[in-house]
Amino acid sequence: MQSPKFISPDRLTNIIYLGLLIVVFSANNVFAQFEGSFKVEQYLYTQNGREQKEGTADVFITPTRIRINGLNGSKMPAQFGGLRTNSILIRLDMKDFIIFGQKSEAVQIKKSEIVNMMDMVGNLTGQMSGAKDDDVKNKRQIINTKEKKHIDGFPCHKIIVIDKEGTNVSKSVVWVTHKYAVNWGMLTEPWGDENSEIAPFLSPSWLQNGTMPIYAEMYDNGIKKSVLKVIDIRKKKVAPRMMEIPSGMQLMSWRQLLLHNMFGR
Repeated sequence: MQSPKFISPDRLTNIIYLGLLIVVFSANNVFAQFEGSFKVEQYLYTQNGREQKEGTADVFITPTRIRINGLNGSKMPAQFGGLRTNSILIRLDMKDFIIFGQKSEAVQIKKSEIVNMMDMVGNLTGQMSGAKDDDVKNKRQIINTKEKKHIDGFPCHKIIVIDKEGTNVSKSVVWVTHKYAVNWGMLTEPWGDENSEIAPFLSPSWLQNGTMPIYAEMYDNGIKKSVLKVIDIRKKKVAPRMMEIPSGMQLMSWRQLLLHNMFGR
């Protein structure tokens, strides 16, 4: 019996949102460093409102790197070459992402490449549409509420993010805690054109230094679509091999992947 995929392609952004949850340290961080692991559970909701567990991802943390396993063939956004991946390595010390394919191949995507692409696409889109920056920015609303409650023993407060595109309205309700003071490093740094459609994938708008997300609900047009929960947080030493590219792995650049997808082998 084939095992279910952890996450469908259009929801990979959600798992990245909650998959990078405890520590992203810059070189001169001032927060106590966490090293260890935790799990992220995802639940989907059917049209009749029934909850079904989609799967669980394992996240491993060191002060300079993050490894997310258990993605089970999830498809990256088209801007990242559409590669299906089982695992992602985020190297904060090198400011890049290593996306492992389902075979013995991996793709390195550098932050500098992403920023250049976002700026270029943003400029072209603005020229073609004639839209003003304010017209795009006003589509997103971030609300830091005063609502508080305890989730799994963590004191949390609620952040709401509302995105509008035409008649469609999507909403994320994220509960964050100050229990863990987190410096999110490059994920809160500028990533080029902030109006790019992939900007939320790289730097979620609710991500704030000094906080940690614990629980999130996603809605489309008022209908709950998915829930993400952080569980089983453990402080422990992470094996160094977890944070390295295995020997024998074929490493491609982002450019090579895009050319491969465009022209084939």
